[in-house]
Amino acid sequence: MSESSLEQSNNPCRVTFLITDLDQGGAEQALAELITRLDRTRWSPSVLCLSAEGCLMERLRATHIPVEALGARSPSEFPRLFFRLRRHLKKLQPDLLCTYLYHANIAGRLAAATIRPRPRIFSGIRVAEKRFRSRLWLDCLTNWLVNGHICVSQDVATFSHEVGKLPASKLHVLPNGIDVTRFDEAIPFDWTQLGIPADSQILLYVGRKKKKKGL
Repeated sequence: MSESSLEQSNNPCRVTFLITDLDQGGAEQALAELITRLDRTRWSPSVLCLSAEGCLMERLRATHIPVEALGARSPSEFPRLFFRLRRHLKKLQPDLLCTYLYHANIAGRLAAATIRPRPRIFSGIRVAEKRFRSRLWLDCLTNWLVNGHICVSQDVATFSHEVGKLPASKLHVLPNGIDVTRFDEAIPFDWTQLGIPADSQILLYVGRKKKKKGL
């Protein structure tokens, strides 16, 4: 389906989101926040995850979004996973395939390339990958299958172009959205309970203590 036909269709666009897993995590939460807020008159979403069922799956099912876990436990299961993923994509027949995280990015591109009609593919790039250069090489090698890369920040987009050698024309920056209304009635924490003076300026970080996080 072409971009123009997607825009002109009166039927909701079928969009499948593919992610490595659906446990608690930044990318996983961002995906859940996005999908559950889609306008169902315009979008018909479904979700596939490569691994076993995660804690976010019930949240998606509660909003009547079809979710399926493919049950992979390690990269060595890729051949079996590939055919399961291909079978699900043929059944869903998405107009768009949006992939999240490295393993889902690569598996989604390869599986979608073998079905007809082939969906338009948009892959999410969440980090500036500095540890595994083989991942950058494979990203670049399969770039021809991708219509666009969605980068979580400008720094990630710049790195993906300058180091990952992805074409700038395919890189789009879309930061994570935050539902700030969740904190409207939040009660400020009393830091004096931890021995910190009430008038102190406090910097709080929540996340993994990894070098790539830039701490």
